[in-house]
Amino acid sequence: MQKATFAQKEIAIEILHSAFEPIKEDNLINEVVIDDSRRSERIKILMEFLVEDCLRSGEVLLSDRNSACILMKYSDSNTLDFWKLKWYIKIALKCTGLTKALGILKRQSSLKKYHIKERYIHPVIMGAKNEVNGRGVGMRLIKQLIAHYEDNTLPVIIETTTATNKRIYEHFGFKTFKTIQDKEFPIYFLRMN
Repeated sequence: MQKATFAQKEIAIEILHSAFEPIKEDNLINEVVIDDSRRSERIKILMEFLVEDCLRSGEVLLSDRNSACILMKYSDSNTLDFWKLKWYIKIALKCTGLTKALGILKRQSSLKKYHIKERYIHPVIMGAKNEVNGRGVGMRLIKQLIAHYEDNTLPVIIETTTATNKRIYEHFGFKTFKTIQDKEFPIYFLRMN
């Protein structure tokens, strides 16, 4: 696993776009992105924001063959600045629509109350290129993530909306500490350390 630089931004965006664009089931990405003929473009815009935000105030970790990535943030690094405000406006106009954008901000604030109060590491999103899906790349990525942070004393907090992902995280030692029902699907909060 390697820590990505701004020069590798497009690699991370393409990985995440490839991972999430084909998914049609209920998940947070599909709930927030407008589902129309421009859905693929809208997902790419969202991934561009997430990658650049983590490059600025967290970490973007790429698998050795650039087939998967994880976006990481620290709980105390989520501050609003002019750059982020411009991106929020762009996402509202080109990705989610204004009504959904307000709902997203409200949901983020609501979800944050279920997080722990101490400083923690937060994997924002992870994915593998669609063409390597089902080949164990995601499992190896989680193992690499755990190895990358094995000397870390901060807890790692992650959310997922699928029972399958929840079981995978629990297999690697994450413990579910909260489950809430959000509209059409549950959100599982898991912790390691």
